[in-house]
Amino acid sequence: MPTKSIKITDFRGPAFRLEATDIPISASQLALNCEYNPGYVGTRAGFGLALTPSPLCAITSMFNWVRNADVAIPTGNALAYFDATATKARLITNLATGTVYDLFTDAGAYAASFASGGSRLYACAFDTAGQGTAQARVVGTDVAAIYIDKAFMGPMTYKPTLTNSATAGDIGPGERRVGYIVASRTGFMGKISPVSGNTFDTTSIITTPGGKKLDIAFSTTWPTEAATVYPVMTTSDNPAQFFIIPGSSFGVPGGQAYAFTATVSISDDDLKASGQDVTQNLNLLTQDSGGLGPFFPFLILEYGQRMMYFTSEAGLSKWYVSDYSPEFGVNPQGITADQHVRFLPGYRSVATAFVLDNVVYVLGPHWTFAERDNLQLPVQWPAPELVDGQIGALGPLAATVNSSKGMAWVADSGGLYIFAGGRYSPRPVSYMVEPDWKKINLTAGHTVQVKDHKDKQCVYVIVPMATETDPYPTAPNRIMMFDYSNGIEPEEVKYSLWDLDNYDPAAIEIVQNQNTRRLELWVGRGTAGKILRQMNWADDGNPHADDDAPIDWQFETALLPGMNRSIGAVYRHYGAHLRVKGYGVLNTTVYGMDRRRSTVCKTIMLEREPAVEYFRRFALNSESASLRFTMNENAFDHCILSALEYDFGEGPRFR
Repeated sequence: MPTKSIKITDFRGPAFRLEATDIPISASQLALNCEYNPGYVGTRAGFGLALTPSPLCAITSMFNWVRNADVAIPTGNALAYFDATATKARLITNLATGTVYDLFTDAGAYAASFASGGSRLYACAFDTAGQGTAQARVVGTDVAAIYIDKAFMGPMTYKPTLTNSATAGDIGPGERRVGYIVASRTGFMGKISPVSGNTFDTTSIITTPGGKKLDIAFSTTWPTEAATVYPVMTTSDNPAQFFIIPGSSFGVPGGQAYAFTATVSISDDDLKASGQDVTQNLNLLTQDSGGLGPFFPFLILEYGQRMMYFTSEAGLSKWYVSDYSPEFGVNPQGITADQHVRFLPGYRSVATAFVLDNVVYVLGPHWTFAERDNLQLPVQWPAPELVDGQIGALGPLAATVNSSKGMAWVADSGGLYIFAGGRYSPRPVSYMVEPDWKKINLTAGHTVQVKDHKDKQCVYVIVPMATETDPYPTAPNRIMMFDYSNGIEPEEVKYSLWDLDNYDPAAIEIVQNQNTRRLELWVGRGTAGKILRQMNWADDGNPHADDDAPIDWQFETALLPGMNRSIGAVYRHYGAHLRVKGYGVLNTTVYGMDRRRSTVCKTIMLEREPAVEYFRRFALNSESASLRFTMNENAFDHCILSALEYDFGEGPRFR
């Protein structure tokens, strides 16, 4: 019988959704720990040491904070993470030395979410229900020092001493209220102090005789977050309107006692004309005088010149949008309860949000809404518009944005969706591997994280995926890798499941390497251990090992000779020519269509630059057959398969 052959020079990911007999020959039936390049499939690059955090801990979220370098963060490259062992959010300011700063402790948190505000880092925490558990923090630098402040610094109860000076001045006659605003080192100008309860203390008042100066004497221990004090005052004809007294501000040492006397000489008319009206500061949402924050956010998001704080209060999801105006500029912590709050229609719950093309997209479990800044007070923005009533996100970290390509990735209960041009793709990119997606334990959706590596054109999803020994895992244990370099349609995306040896990844982040400046995929372990980085051939001599352990590489072709075969025909399967290279022993098993028949080929000792194309002969009678390639014996073993020519011929009419 004449021998026929089929050539495969483009290897793609699995198509589990199809019947095995319908899978195109360029696709596959299995891809474990694979990576793809145009024309070949091979063992993925392994994960080696990135950092050894001190102390060793489980890590459930990470964030790469890239900013301008200074003495405190000398390379402008820091890593924030949540230490689930000690339930602390922490910051490593130098990825070479691993110097760690504690941000805050929260025993009720599962993980933390972070947002860059340029020179400042915003942090909050969430629990296993995806709800906020702690006050927001703001992290910044002061020359060589790192400071960590609670957001929305509250007012003080301390009352300054008010005295009519004997010196002639311009203060007019009448009664006036006098207070002060303490600006934090994060730049927040909060409520007017002093307060009684949580409202302005109206006993901070003085009657002036006119024609004199006013002395405002301060002598107290200032809050740790304090940086500058601005005395404020009303005019005699309106005790409800406060102005900053021009030229009277002074700096204070945070956390220390400091005395200062501001001598004021200004008429009511000049105060109105030149003093900044800060009456609205009375309405700001801040900590109370005891330091308790106004709410616990689960997500903080940067939106243009504003910051957005997503939270849930009394079971209702809401988010606060910070103030911004051309007149007074940026105020990233300036919010009020009535003018800066937003809700979804019907008070629907919120799981996460992202910004794309100057639009904010707010996602619930099964819905997505859009809204846009109209440069007015947030309460004057139009109501959020429904984008999709069925697709949402699994948790606070289950969506990520690739702004360079104008798209976002969203992990929904039904799959991994691309969001672009204001709408979702008709089908998820995970459509062809839906059986794997269905193995995700959706009750642990808060653990799902999505990251896009723009340089490699791959998106990664860590998931709690059912296994034979654990059908309902509550923590992530696998990485689902989707390579979209060939296109973003489900049939074009190349998928592989990644399983790290003895290492369950509970956090992922795309991190700028300290030395090479390359972007790399970093993973944090679900139990106390190292932080690993995915290696590459340019910087690592042999990148094919997971922390010096072998990589379990498996790839199985589609059934051959493919869909064009005659139905019911039995073929004789003779052998395969392989264009393959690498290092270590390559195992090949040939399976018949029913998988009851199989044959094991002679192993191939791979070479990095082979002088031949290998041929392996076998004999199998079946309607079709597939080849499974495996390597998992030794660390640094790896394989690159770039071409396969499959030989077969007509067989008996019947089995």
